[in-house]
Amino acid sequence: TAAPAAPAVESVSAINATQVEVDFSVAVDKTDAEIATHYAIDDVNPQTVGLSADGKTATLTFASASEVEVSSKVLEVEGIETAEDTLVKTAVFTQVFSYEDKVKPEIVSLESVTASATAGSLTITASEPIAAGSTLKIDGVNYAVNFNGTNTATVTGLSLDAAKAHTVELLNLSDKATTANVTAYTTKSFNVTVDATVPTATVSAQGDHHILVTFSKSMDDTSVTTALVNGVVKSESLGAVASNTAVAVPGSNNTKYVIEVTDTLYATTDSRTLHVVLPTGMTDKLGNKLVAST
Repeated sequence: TAAPAAPAVESVSAINATQVEVDFSVAVDKTDAEIATHYAIDDVNPQTVGLSADGKTATLTFASASEVEVSSKVLEVEGIETAEDTLVKTAVFTQVFSYEDKVKPEIVSLESVTASATAGSLTITASEPIAAGSTLKIDGVNYAVNFNGTNTATVTGLSLDAAKAHTVELLNLSDKATTANVTAYTTKSFNVTVDATVPTATVSAQGDHHILVTFSKSMDDTSVTTALVNGVVKSESLGAVASNTAVAVPGSNNTKYVIEVTDTLYATTDSRTLHVVLPTGMTDKLGNKLVAST
């Protein structure tokens, strides 16, 4: 029987003037894969690296188009630790790389969500990072829009009727290519999504002194950290157990929080059953309130 193929970079491709995707044959370790110095085009490292949820695609974001729009330069990827075994790395990868961006940007999606009859914001997602200078109209009214060099922009201060359809118009939508690709005019319709679903939460042990609180929805961070403070963790007899304020887990989009228990839990036993009070006041990002429970 043939031995399985060694983990490797399967392909590399530019997806726009400032971003390059690296596809791996296996899932790789997130921490190691997101170290920018592991990648380079003509000895220039990306500003940031983001790994996909399946661990098999790294998206490299460079500071400017001149670093990606190159001709016959060397692209390098160092060995990256695999997710299954960090002692095993992908093979070092090198390739002669050329790219020129000739694709015009477009609107990919429009999202406006509310818990009430009107929505106060709209998130616009484009097909690639956008340069400054676009003009935005919503239902014929001009609004300021700033993509901040990314592919998304959130417009606030709106009052969109959730019962009606709405129209976005964008003028001079320009990408970040060396010679900018400009979409002179594009339009798209959208409906507001009403989300009145109340968030729920579960708790579980995470190590011997940490409790993981997992919410069903993305939460308002301030409402959670104001509520989950010292005093919410209780003993078997519902006595006080000292703990620190909950902290959001990075990358969880405010759906996971960790409470560190600072009490000496195991002076006379190696197992404890604790209770966590989930008080009123915690809300998701739309204002839907969690029902208090223990």
